[in-house]
Amino acid sequence: MNIGITVYPTYGGSGIVGSELGRELAQRGHNVHFISSTLPTRLTELVVGENGIFGPDLAARTELPMSQAVFVARGGTLPRAKPRPVVRELRSGETVDGGGFTVQARAIIHAQPVLECYGYRLEADGASFAYSGDAGPCKAMQQLAQDCDVLVHMCHFISGTALNPEFDKRNMGHLELAALGRDANVRNLVASHITEQMDVPGVKERLIREMAEIYRGNLFFGEDLMEIPVRPPAPRKLD
Repeated sequence: MNIGITVYPTYGGSGIVGSELGRELAQRGHNVHFISSTLPTRLTELVVGENGIFGPDLAARTELPMSQAVFVARGGTLPRAKPRPVVRELRSGETVDGGGFTVQARAIIHAQPVLECYGYRLEADGASFAYSGDAGPCKAMQQLAQDCDVLVHMCHFISGTALNPEFDKRNMGHLELAALGRDANVRNLVASHITEQMDVPGVKERLIREMAEIYRGNLFFGEDLMEIPVRPPAPRKLD
């Protein structure tokens, strides 16, 4: 059953009772949606509180001498406090000013209505970085990426091979990604979320060639630990 529960976000009868009720219902297999102006405090406690899901893990990381030694070796000072996060959910179109940097969030297409999915744009020191997460082609992501220095975007399948029309609409093919990079005037385009379909010697090179016919900027197939320059890449010295 899909159940919606309206709760007060901080301490109060509806916040605590509603959150506990939702937890019990979820444990019985129901899909529970909390309706509130921000993430209820009690839900945060159920995750990182003393008796929350990560309670034993946090105790081990803050109380065991072994973990304390690692903390000190990394520059920490004992005692090591447990995290006390203050959580506030972002809304589409909102911009967060972190003092020296800004982060803009926009709703992008992927797993709605089950999940609300966001793309992000980070700006700092005159440079800009956009990130799609999992996303299909949409104007919101193009607007986030407009004229950015680096765009990292899902590239999930070879265009024309989508499993069905819904899959095609909610995920990004390689040619559609190249068109996004071109239309948004992206300087460095990084294809991420590469699947086994694409990561084949010879196939990957063909896809890069096809994308380069559409997108004329700097194109990367993302790999673990790859460093992407904010400015255009330059060849190393030949020794």
